[in-house]
Amino acid sequence: MGASMQKAACYSMQMITAFARRHFRLIGLLVGWLTLIFISAASLPPLRLRPHLGVSGDIEREIAYVVLGVAFALAQPRRPIIVGALLVGFAGSLELFQVLFADNHQHAQDLIVKSFGVVGGVALGTAINDALQPMTTQKGRE
Repeated sequence: MGASMQKAACYSMQMITAFARRHFRLIGLLVGWLTLIFISAASLPPLRLRPHLGVSGDIEREIAYVVLGVAFALAQPRRPIIVGALLVGFAGSLELFQVLFADNHQHAQDLIVKSFGVVGGVALGTAINDALQPMTTQKGRE
């Protein structure tokens, strides 16, 4: 009886984890795209019209790009390097696009901060995916 209870508990945990992973992907996609849109909309207006959190601009950028990296890493768990490369490319293109606006000025330091945020976010999202992965692959181990 103990072995069958253990198998049932293991199966229940696998089902819960699979459900959570599926929803992490959907939530990751939603949060990722909303964050990407927000970052784009917040980066292009003149400096005086941008939203501020009350902390330094580098910290604001870092937080935004960490959230972006985590979200897309959860949405695409098997492609962290591609996700990171695309998001760093997005950050770079946004910095270059700011050249078109007179009041905006791009800096290499901003791109570096954004890139570190993306890499940290993708690493954190990958760690979350890896923490959930062993629970979903125990199915054949009994």
